[in-house]
Amino acid sequence: MTMTPKIFSTLPISDLRLYYNSSYLRLRLASNKPFRWVFVNEFTSSDSSGTKDKLISCTTEKKENLRIPLQELEIDFQQPQSRVYTYKNTVVVLEKRPARQTTKGLAKSNTHITNLLAYVRKAGGIPVDFYQAHDFEFTPKGLNLLLEDSAPVEWDKGYQKILKKQMLAFAINSRISLSQGILSEFPTIWLKMRMVGELCPKKTLICPLHDAFIPELAYTFLDKGFTIQTD
Repeated sequence: MTMTPKIFSTLPISDLRLYYNSSYLRLRLASNKPFRWVFVNEFTSSDSSGTKDKLISCTTEKKENLRIPLQELEIDFQQPQSRVYTYKNTVVVLEKRPARQTTKGLAKSNTHITNLLAYVRKAGGIPVDFYQAHDFEFTPKGLNLLLEDSAPVEWDKGYQKILKKQMLAFAINSRISLSQGILSEFPTIWLKMRMVGELCPKKTLICPLHDAFIPELAYTFLDKGFTIQTD
Protein backbone atom coordinates (compact mmCIF):
# COMPACT_ATOMS: atom_id res chain seq x y z
CA MET A 1 0.00 0.00 0.00
CA THR A 2 1.35 3.41 -1.03
CA MET A 3 0.63 5.87 1.75
CA THR A 4 -1.24 9.08 0.86
CA PRO A 5 -2.53 11.94 3.03
CA LYS A 6 -6.10 10.69 2.50
CA ILE A 7 -5.31 7.14 3.61
CA PHE A 8 -3.17 8.39 6.51
CA SER A 9 -5.99 10.57 7.86
CA THR A 10 -8.37 7.58 8.06
CA LEU A 11 -6.02 5.20 9.88
CA PRO A 12 -6.77 4.37 13.53
CA ILE A 13 -4.12 4.91 16.16
CA SER A 14 -3.25 1.20 16.24
CA ASP A 15 -2.29 1.26 12.54
CA LEU A 16 -0.37 4.53 12.84
CA ARG A 17 1.67 3.00 15.65
CA LEU A 18 2.28 -0.16 13.64
CA TYR A 19 3.44 1.72 10.55
CA TYR A 20 5.31 4.70 12.00
CA ASN A 21 6.34 4.30 15.66
CA SER A 22 10.14 4.47 16.09
CA SER A 23 10.72 5.68 12.54
CA TYR A 24 11.41 9.01 10.82
CA LEU A 25 8.89 11.22 9.00
CA ARG A 26 9.38 14.33 6.90
CA LEU A 27 7.03 16.98 8.33
CA ARG A 28 6.16 20.61 7.83
CA LEU A 29 5.31 21.95 11.29
CA ALA A 30 3.83 25.20 9.95
CA SER A 31 2.83 26.49 6.52
CA ASN A 32 5.73 28.96 6.43
CA LYS A 33 8.35 26.42 7.58
CA PRO A 34 10.44 24.02 5.48
CA PHE A 35 10.01 20.26 5.66
CA ARG A 36 12.24 18.62 8.29
CA TRP A 37 12.81 15.06 9.45
CA VAL A 38 11.66 14.08 12.93
CA PHE A 39 11.74 10.87 14.95
CA VAL A 40 8.27 9.49 15.72
CA ASN A 41 7.94 8.34 19.32
CA GLU A 42 4.26 7.40 19.22
CA PHE A 43 0.72 8.37 18.23
CA THR A 44 -2.03 9.08 20.74
CA SER A 45 -5.74 9.87 20.65
CA SER A 46 -8.21 11.58 22.95
CA ASP A 47 -10.81 8.82 22.58
CA SER A 48 -10.72 5.09 23.18
CA SER A 49 -11.56 4.22 19.57
CA GLY A 50 -8.33 5.84 18.40
CA THR A 51 -10.00 7.72 15.55
CA LYS A 52 -10.46 11.25 16.94
CA ASP A 53 -8.09 14.04 17.97
CA LYS A 54 -4.98 12.17 16.88
CA LEU A 55 -1.62 13.53 17.98
CA ILE A 56 1.95 12.70 17.09
CA SER A 57 4.70 12.66 19.70
CA CYS A 58 8.03 13.33 17.98
CA THR A 59 11.61 14.46 18.57
CA THR A 60 13.16 17.15 16.37
CA GLU A 61 16.77 17.71 15.27
CA LYS A 62 17.10 20.16 18.17
CA LYS A 63 16.06 17.34 20.55
CA GLU A 64 12.74 19.04 21.26
CA ASN A 65 9.92 16.66 22.23
CA LEU A 66 6.65 17.81 20.65
CA ARG A 67 3.03 16.62 20.74
CA ILE A 68 1.11 18.01 17.78
CA PRO A 69 -2.40 17.36 16.41
CA LEU A 70 -2.12 15.65 13.04
CA GLN A 71 -4.41 18.17 11.37
CA GLU A 72 -1.81 20.87 12.06
CA LEU A 73 0.90 19.03 10.11
CA GLU A 74 1.78 18.48 6.49
CA ILE A 75 3.51 15.14 5.91
CA ASP A 76 5.61 14.18 2.91
CA PHE A 77 5.35 10.41 2.44
CA GLN A 78 7.90 10.28 -0.39
CA GLN A 79 10.91 8.18 0.61
CA PRO A 80 14.46 9.34 -0.30
CA GLN A 81 16.02 7.78 -3.38
CA SER A 82 18.59 5.01 -3.34
CA ARG A 83 21.72 6.84 -4.46
CA VAL A 84 25.05 8.29 -3.34
CA TYR A 85 25.06 11.64 -1.55
CA THR A 86 27.84 14.08 -0.70
CA TYR A 87 27.74 14.43 3.08
CA LYS A 88 30.08 16.83 4.89
CA ASN A 89 33.46 16.07 3.26
CA THR A 90 32.70 12.50 2.24
CA VAL A 91 30.01 10.36 0.57
CA VAL A 92 27.28 8.17 2.02
CA VAL A 93 25.38 5.49 0.11
CA LEU A 94 21.63 5.19 0.75
CA GLU A 95 20.04 1.87 -0.20
CA LYS A 96 16.49 0.66 0.41
CA ARG A 97 16.13 -2.81 1.91
CA PRO A 98 13.85 -4.86 -0.38
CA ALA A 99 12.24 -7.09 2.29
CA ARG A 100 8.53 -6.51 2.92
CA GLN A 101 7.80 -5.10 6.37
CA THR A 102 5.16 -3.13 8.21
CA THR A 103 7.27 -0.02 8.94
CA LYS A 104 6.42 2.68 6.40
CA GLY A 105 8.46 5.53 7.89
CA LEU A 106 12.18 5.83 7.24
CA ALA A 107 14.02 3.44 9.58
CA LYS A 108 17.19 1.40 9.88
CA SER A 109 15.08 -1.70 9.22
CA ASN A 110 14.16 -0.55 5.68
CA THR A 111 16.95 1.90 4.77
CA HIS A 112 20.69 1.29 4.88
CA ILE A 113 22.93 4.40 5.00
CA THR A 114 26.67 3.70 4.89
CA ASN A 115 29.77 5.85 4.67
CA LEU A 116 31.45 5.08 1.33
CA LEU A 117 34.80 4.64 3.07
CA ALA A 118 33.55 2.53 6.01
CA TYR A 119 35.47 -0.57 4.95
CA VAL A 120 38.60 1.47 4.23
CA ARG A 121 38.43 2.83 7.76
CA LYS A 122 38.01 -0.70 9.19
CA ALA A 123 41.15 -1.73 7.32
CA GLY A 124 43.04 1.15 8.95
CA GLY A 125 43.28 3.29 5.81
CA ILE A 126 41.78 6.40 7.44
CA PRO A 127 42.51 7.82 10.92
CA VAL A 128 39.55 7.05 13.18
CA ASP A 129 39.17 10.60 14.52
CA PHE A 130 39.14 12.12 11.04
CA TYR A 131 36.69 9.51 9.75
CA GLN A 132 34.27 9.94 12.67
CA ALA A 133 34.17 13.70 12.16
CA HIS A 134 32.55 13.10 8.77
CA ASP A 135 30.52 9.96 9.52
CA PHE A 136 26.73 9.81 9.22
CA GLU A 137 24.47 9.58 12.28
CA PHE A 138 20.98 8.08 11.82
CA THR A 139 19.21 10.85 13.75
CA PRO A 140 16.90 13.74 12.83
CA LYS A 141 19.95 16.01 12.74
CA GLY A 142 21.88 13.63 10.48
CA LEU A 143 18.94 13.05 8.12
CA ASN A 144 18.25 16.77 7.77
CA LEU A 145 21.90 17.51 7.03
CA LEU A 146 22.01 14.69 4.47
CA LEU A 147 18.63 15.06 2.73
CA GLU A 148 17.70 18.71 3.23
CA ASP A 149 20.81 20.83 3.81
CA SER A 150 23.59 19.25 1.72
CA ALA A 151 23.79 20.70 -1.79
CA PRO A 152 25.43 18.69 -4.60
CA VAL A 153 29.09 19.51 -5.17
CA GLU A 154 29.90 20.72 -8.70
CA TRP A 155 32.46 18.64 -10.58
CA ASP A 156 35.18 21.31 -10.91
CA LYS A 157 34.99 22.22 -7.23
CA GLY A 158 34.89 18.64 -5.97
CA TYR A 159 37.66 17.48 -8.29
CA GLN A 160 40.03 20.23 -7.18
CA LYS A 161 39.31 19.46 -3.52
CA ILE A 162 40.14 15.80 -4.09
CA LEU A 163 43.43 16.74 -5.77
CA LYS A 164 44.27 19.13 -2.92
CA LYS A 165 43.33 16.50 -0.28
CA GLN A 166 40.59 18.77 1.08
CA MET A 167 37.81 16.16 0.80
CA LEU A 168 37.61 12.44 1.48
CA ALA A 169 35.12 11.95 -1.35
CA PHE A 170 32.27 13.56 -3.27
CA ALA A 171 29.34 12.32 -5.37
CA ILE A 172 29.65 13.02 -9.10
CA ASN A 173 26.13 11.80 -9.87
CA SER A 174 23.56 9.49 -8.29
CA ARG A 175 25.77 6.39 -8.71
CA ILE A 176 29.41 7.44 -9.17
CA SER A 177 31.74 8.96 -6.56
CA LEU A 178 35.38 10.03 -6.48
CA SER A 179 37.53 9.60 -3.37
CA GLN A 180 41.10 9.96 -2.24
CA GLY A 181 43.34 7.21 -3.63
CA ILE A 182 42.83 3.81 -2.02
CA LEU A 183 44.88 1.49 -4.25
CA SER A 184 47.50 4.09 -5.17
CA GLU A 185 48.11 7.85 -5.12
CA PHE A 186 45.48 8.31 -7.86
CA PRO A 187 41.87 9.18 -6.91
CA THR A 188 39.58 6.15 -6.69
CA ILE A 189 36.30 5.88 -8.61
CA TRP A 190 33.31 4.13 -7.00
CA LEU A 191 30.04 2.74 -8.34
CA LYS A 192 27.91 2.97 -5.19
CA MET A 193 29.96 0.86 -2.71
CA ARG A 194 32.07 -0.89 -5.38
CA MET A 195 35.55 0.29 -6.36
CA VAL A 196 35.53 0.41 -10.18
CA GLY A 197 38.59 2.35 -11.31
CA GLU A 198 41.20 5.04 -10.84
CA LEU A 199 41.66 8.52 -12.29
CA CYS A 200 45.07 9.68 -13.51
CA PRO A 201 44.98 13.52 -13.46
CA LYS A 202 48.21 14.14 -15.42
CA LYS A 203 47.11 11.97 -18.34
CA THR A 204 43.38 12.79 -17.97
CA LEU A 205 42.92 9.03 -18.10
CA ILE A 206 40.33 6.76 -16.48
CA CYS A 207 41.62 3.26 -15.67
CA PRO A 208 38.76 0.76 -15.14
CA LEU A 209 39.33 -2.24 -12.86
CA HIS A 210 37.24 -4.33 -15.26
CA ASP A 211 35.90 -3.88 -18.78
CA ALA A 212 32.35 -4.29 -17.47
CA PHE A 213 32.61 -0.82 -15.90
CA ILE A 214 33.69 0.97 -19.10
CA PRO A 215 30.20 2.03 -20.33
CA GLU A 216 29.27 3.78 -17.09
CA LEU A 217 32.70 5.33 -16.68
CA ALA A 218 32.57 6.60 -20.26
CA TYR A 219 29.12 8.11 -19.65
CA THR A 220 30.41 9.86 -16.52
CA PHE A 221 33.86 11.11 -17.58
CA LEU A 222 34.11 11.56 -21.36
CA ASP A 223 32.35 14.92 -21.26
CA LYS A 224 34.81 16.06 -18.58
CA GLY A 225 37.82 15.75 -20.89
CA PHE A 226 38.98 12.27 -19.86
CA THR A 227 39.66 9.21 -21.99
CA ILE A 228 39.05 5.59 -20.97
CA GLN A 229 41.93 3.11 -20.89
CA THR A 230 40.82 -0.01 -22.77
CA ASP A 231 44.09 -2.02 -22.94
